[in-house]
Amino acid sequence: MSVILGLPNKSVKVFVKGADTTMFGVTDRSLNTSIIRATEAHLHSYSSIGLRTLVIGMRELSTSEFEEWHSAFEVASNALMGRARLLRKVATNIESNLRILGASGIEDKLQEGVPEAIESLRTAGIKVWVLTGDKQETAISIGYSSKLLTSKMTQIIVNRNSKESCRKSLEDAIIMSKKLTTMSGNTNDTGRTLGASLTPVALIIDGTSLVYILDCELEEMLFELACNCSVVLCCRVAPLQKAGIVALVKKRTSDMTLAIGDGANDVSMIQMADVGVGISGQEGRQAVMASDFAMGQFRFLVTLLLVHGHWNYQRMGYMILYNFYKNAVFVLVLFWYVLFTCFTLSTAINEWSSVLYSVIYTSVPTIVVGILDKDLNRRTLLKYPQLAIFQIARTGLFWLCLLSIIVAALIPRFVVKVLYQFYTPCDVQIAREAEKFQPRSESAAVEVEMNPILNQPRP
Repeated sequence: MSVILGLPNKSVKVFVKGADTTMFGVTDRSLNTSIIRATEAHLHSYSSIGLRTLVIGMRELSTSEFEEWHSAFEVASNALMGRARLLRKVATNIESNLRILGASGIEDKLQEGVPEAIESLRTAGIKVWVLTGDKQETAISIGYSSKLLTSKMTQIIVNRNSKESCRKSLEDAIIMSKKLTTMSGNTNDTGRTLGASLTPVALIIDGTSLVYILDCELEEMLFELACNCSVVLCCRVAPLQKAGIVALVKKRTSDMTLAIGDGANDVSMIQMADVGVGISGQEGRQAVMASDFAMGQFRFLVTLLLVHGHWNYQRMGYMILYNFYKNAVFVLVLFWYVLFTCFTLSTAINEWSSVLYSVIYTSVPTIVVGILDKDLNRRTLLKYPQLAIFQIARTGLFWLCLLSIIVAALIPRFVVKVLYQFYTPCDVQIAREAEKFQPRSESAAVEVEMNPILNQPRP
């Protein structure tokens, strides 16, 4: 961010603030070398204790430089095509050869319940990735304070400045992560494993490395490495890189992605994710306006996902199965009926029953299940987060539903047929039953009387 000020002494100065990785790249290191060294030391000490840091620089502009910049800025602002690119070019030309003035460190406290919320989400089996613009040391410190990182985790840090070095780091990191995530246990004298455990791995990667990774074939290696890690922490990440990481996950997996943020730099990430959540706070309402859900604090995300998300998924899943079940039963009943009636024009269900089947007969269970059904209460879901995540389609329930449809469609047909034939037998059934109980002598006499008739010679 830059601002150009005209001072009372007729001089013009441009003041720039930004991240240390960006500011030191546009600084004239031949000026105030001692201040640059002191600033770097202060930045390291600030970020080590979790402060959010910024570097401030300044440059004095001559009258000709200011006039040249002003005319170029007017042209870029009025351009109809490529306006953003032209504005970036104008800003880059003036934000150069800066003189470092110093650095600032601001304490950004976590909201209430953030560590517990992240722990609950991870316990439920949800992968948590943190994408931040903070310095690497600050991001790691915040990771520990939010319980994202633990002392038992092995940290893999990717921090490189070229494509080949990033490739080599990713290859080594993949090998290391596979070794750490393999099952390890103690064996006794018989060779049997007594216990097994997994070594959690945390991936920490900076924005400079992502510049070379997200624009080439190294994306696949990054995704493979991230899948082997329990936690992914990206620091010094630009807003477009946040969206690129979300797109990387969406392209290579069928899982749902959720992005949550509170500032304007999170808008691109929120819009790229399947579900976007905006936090309304001191950072403004840009994230809220671009999101699907809005909330006041981060800890409310636990209730949204683990409680209401579980209830809604369970209700919708069972309601879809029920609707599929009742419609298939209705069709199969007619199918079995026409087989037994030899495809005649007679109908098994009259017109009114066909109309009222879905309107009245089967609507009450749908309403009850879709609105009131709760398999687990709120307290249980919050106490045991691992119970909140389940999938109906991947269990045997769906296939059991298909089998029950065929059985349920056969039962009404055969039950009605048996009961109807038992209470209202037809003439053929009566004749058959009479033949069973008719005396053998009468049957033989009838046969004898009929033999002469049947054996009469023709004239």
